[in-house]
Amino acid sequence: MIVAAIRPRTDPTAPAHERAEGDGVARLLRARRGPGRPWSAMAVLARTNQQAALLAARLQAAGIPHRLRGSTPLAERPGVGRWLGALRAARTPMAL
Repeated sequence: MIVAAIRPRTDPTAPAHERAEGDGVARLLRARRGPGRPWSAMAVLARTNQQAALLAARLQAAGIPHRLRGSTPLAERPGVGRWLGALRAARTPMAL
């Protein structure tokens, strides 16, 4: 199954090195695709939503089908905040 392409909001003023990085990811995905390996068998993770949007724009320009999953920051997703709170509590020395 090929994932649906979307048109994300992009930043045309993104630095050239970020655009080049996105183009490199697109080239790598295209090189890895072959018989028995559909687009839907591949995934790319980005550190920030801004990076994900820029990468989606470069994939769109390269004609590679893609889909962004959620725009909610990870720390704001249900369950993740509680998990992060538990990690912070585990790092905090207990007062005696």
